[in-house]
Amino acid sequence: MPGWQNDHRDDGMLAVFGFPQPQSWQRSLAIQTLHWRSYLLRYLPPRQTSRFYSEEPQRSYFQGYHLSDLGPPGLLPQLNRPTKP
Repeated sequence: MPGWQNDHRDDGMLAVFGFPQPQSWQRSLAIQTLHWRSYLLRYLPPRQTSRFYSEEPQRSYFQGYHLSDLGPPGLLPQLNRPTKP
């Protein structure tokens, strides 16, 4: 993959969700780790049992939730402001 070391396609998502930009060594470490994981998994035997998302128990908010509480904490006041009819 040419240019995978300098791939910054995630910068917009990090900014939208309020996460800090990683340092170059952190980004490189994450990319290298995923690259090596894929390389090693290629040589492992296949799984004996499948793991489909639909077979897992449903994840939910057990105590309930309010829509106004959902979202990135830094954007909640903006997301929950009243709208004009």
